[in-house]
Amino acid sequence: MGDVRGAGLFIGFELVSDRERKTSDKALALEVIEALRDRFVLTSVAGPFGNVLKLRPPLAFQTGDIDWLVGALDGALADSLQRVRRG
Repeated sequence: MGDVRGAGLFIGFELVSDRERKTSDKALALEVIEALRDRFVLTSVAGPFGNVLKLRPPLAFQTGDIDWLVGALDGALADSLQRVRRG
């Protein structure tokens, strides 16, 4: 993660390949999008480099849904990092 920003329920996770240089990682972002879709989380990428995950949960999103979303995001990131590193 290079940065996490947002307002209210609208959150952006910037994915980078180098935290110090904040090098954008569009390939990872696209992999994470697909891995999240497999986990029934629909999102998209944004930003000038296509490396920011946009999370916009529905208004019906409740506190109990946070653990589910964080678990899906954690699993998607782990799986995607392995796929991107393997090439």
